[in-house]
Amino acid sequence: MPRGFGRQDSVSHLTRLESHISIVERLLETREELQQQLDKLVYTPTGEHRKLSDADCDRGERLVKDRDDLDVRIKDEHEKWSKQNRITEARNAIGLHGVGVSTHNGVTNVSVTGEPMTYGGGRPNSYYADSITLSRSNVMDPQYRGAFERMMSWSHQVEVEVADGSTFGKVAERQLCEVVRSDNEVRHRAAIEEVRSRGRVAADLKQDGTEARAIASGGGATASASGGGAAAFITPVFGRPYIPYREYGRAFTDQCFHAPLPDYGLAIYKPQVLGPAGVTQFTEGGSVTEVDPSAGFAVATLAIFAGEVTLSQPVIDRTSPDFRFDVMCEDQLRRNYDPKFDKYVLAQALGSATSQSWTGNSGVFVMTSASGAGGFYGQVGKAKAAMRKLEGTVLNATHLFLDPSRYENMAAWSDSQGRPLVVPDNAGPFNAVANSGDGDAGIEGYTGTRFNGLPVFTDANIPTTNGTLYYDQAVVGSLSEVEVYEGAPVNRVLPQTLASSLETILQRYSYGTVLVNYNGAVTTINGTGFSAITYTN
Repeated sequence: MPRGFGRQDSVSHLTRLESHISIVERLLETREELQQQLDKLVYTPTGEHRKLSDADCDRGERLVKDRDDLDVRIKDEHEKWSKQNRITEARNAIGLHGVGVSTHNGVTNVSVTGEPMTYGGGRPNSYYADSITLSRSNVMDPQYRGAFERMMSWSHQVEVEVADGSTFGKVAERQLCEVVRSDNEVRHRAAIEEVRSRGRVAADLKQDGTEARAIASGGGATASASGGGAAAFITPVFGRPYIPYREYGRAFTDQCFHAPLPDYGLAIYKPQVLGPAGVTQFTEGGSVTEVDPSAGFAVATLAIFAGEVTLSQPVIDRTSPDFRFDVMCEDQLRRNYDPKFDKYVLAQALGSATSQSWTGNSGVFVMTSASGAGGFYGQVGKAKAAMRKLEGTVLNATHLFLDPSRYENMAAWSDSQGRPLVVPDNAGPFNAVANSGDGDAGIEGYTGTRFNGLPVFTDANIPTTNGTLYYDQAVVGSLSEVEVYEGAPVNRVLPQTLASSLETILQRYSYGTVLVNYNGAVTTINGTGFSAITYTN
């Protein structure tokens, strides 16, 4: 039984059988055409031998060689065909786990019932520990061979997922774009396409030697652009079988427009029209006035986000199987990255945003005013109107972001009669300032509430204002105009650096930047109206 028969191998097995038949048929047709050309060259229509010139002899020799080459290919295809049939019979006989084989009307059908990945959530194997073993151990060490075989299986599974276009495959392909980065765009794209094409090939038909050299020499830090070695450096998706240190996420970032990070460059340049073209009413016989639009470039400089954790080899070796210290460290690095990147995106979006100062009711937050367009409700309306009226911008606001504490304070607000102003849908709201779905806003993100026409989101990463006073602020924006360019994270295992002390560095880094198309696309509402939150008894 070939090693590493994967989830997609069984499905593609029948396809390969059909492909062999098709290839043989085409080869036989081509051979027949060559034979006809050869006969026409050598014989007359009456069957007599022609007198051949030197050119005819040369052409005849080429035709004979091409015919013989086709005979060799036809023989090879017959052998592959026979091999595939034997594999099908063997799998059908032993009932391979996760694979169903059936025959109907003489046609073999192969189906997949499931196969676990080598690494990832719930698996007993450690991706990082195996990466360290491949870099430190001698090839004769039994641990090396076990890690090597698991990494080969994992590499194949990643290639299959990329070729299949699965959810994990799409994540893996983004990581591959960072891992196999080349200074030549053609080679870069060819390396990605090679991984994708290898995913359509069964594990038993791949050559492991190239992958082995890439893994053994790189130790998770480098990758071969050929032979599929890069797939071994794709980090698996882990579960969280431990109690994590929880941090805020990236609610604001996730609502922005996301664009793929370009493969090259340290900055993004985008053409921008800064001034309008001119059109005037024309009078017969008069002169047309020319006003040309002014233009320039919007620039966003690339930022780098990186973190690392030092791992002790004894801890990796001796930690119980149900808890992987290395996996925990990678997960916590990711958890810390999310709020850091979110704060960066917020800083870029608010850096040139329109600022709308609000004093509230003598420095006190109020939801509405007794009369007129006042209170926070009126401030949101003011921000929306200003965005729609701003020349060169003319946008419609799409989001309202608040600090979670401010939103909960608003959700508890009531009028002079004690009636709540933010009412859950199941309470049958009438004349409410906002309605909040089922009333559960969650930790962050969409609250289920619409306030003054805008969906309300919360994000604890929104920066405070007024220095030591720590006033919170609200953000009104058309977030489709805040473009986030974020590269896939790259995880590296660096055992060489601290090898003398039996320690390894687990490192994670990524690139990203933000381009705000219009400064007027984001408005902050701040000031003494957002003073400290109070609750009355």
